[in-house]
Amino acid sequence: MRLHVPALEEPDYRRKLLADAATMSYNAGYERQEGYDSRTGTIDFSRERWPGWYARWTSSPDRYYAYLLTDDDTPAGEVCWRLDERYGGHMVSLIIEASRRGQGYGQTALKMLMAEAFENHPDIDRLIDVFPMSRTRAWNCFEACGFTTEGVEKSIRFGTPDTNRILVCTRGQYEKRYQAAASL
Repeated sequence: MRLHVPALEEPDYRRKLLADAATMSYNAGYERQEGYDSRTGTIDFSRERWPGWYARWTSSPDRYYAYLLTDDDTPAGEVCWRLDERYGGHMVSLIIEASRRGQGYGQTALKMLMAEAFENHPDIDRLIDVFPMSRTRAWNCFEACGFTTEGVEKSIRFGTPDTNRILVCTRGQYEKRYQAAASL
C-alpha cells in the first residue's frame, strides 16, 4: 500500500467517499459546515468545491492530504492532517471506506501518515485526533499505532451531551516506538 497525493482532477474518489452513508456514519449527529447532512454524516463535495478545497490542502505546509491506495492502486480511504492551534498540534483525519474496514487498512494508513509527518516534516511535533469515546474500533486502531489519551472533552451529538477522547502521538513517542523497532 502507499499514500498518493491526488492531482486537482482526481478528487472524484473523495466525493464518492464523503457521499457514502455507510462510510460517513461515524460523522453523523453534529452541526457542521454547509453541505453536511447531520442525519447521515455525509458531506456534499461537488465538482465546484474541488478547486478551493484543493488550493487550501496543497498550498500550505501545515496541511497534507492523500489517498490510501492498495497494492493494485485502488483507493481504500484517505488520510490528512492540518495544523490545529486549539489542540497545539496537527489534527489527523483517517477515513477508510466502509467496505474495507476491519481488514487492517486503518492501522496501515495511520502508520503511513505518521511516518510522513514525523519523518518528512521536522516542524510537526504532535499528531492529534479527537473522537467520541464510543468509537472503540477507532481507539483500538490509534492505540495500536502509539497514540495515547491526553484527556477528554464534552461535545454535543444528535443534540445530547457526549464525551470525546483526545488522542496524541508526539514525535518522541513515534521515534521511541518506530525507530527502536526499525533497529531490531
